[in-house]
Amino acid sequence: MHLIKPSNLKTAVSVVLLIISLIVVVVLAELLSPAIEAGVKAAGAPKTIVGIAIAMLVLCCQKLMPQSEPLEQIAYKAA
Repeated sequence: MHLIKPSNLKTAVSVVLLIISLIVVVVLAELLSPAIEAGVKAAGAPKTIVGIAIAMLVLCCQKLMPQSEPLEQIAYKAA
């Protein structure tokens, strides 16, 4: 089975969108961390919980995003 190679434009757009999404995730984590730190401190929990909470938020958002078709199905339809 041969996969269809994406065009250079599609690849460039994907890279730009990936970088933008990574920047957004980092900025949101920076904005949310003071509130999470305050909650962890008020609860008397260890400070390492802050990182775990931020990771959970990021992973939660990934699960809410729609999933695309597996590459095998895309290649099969194109053939």
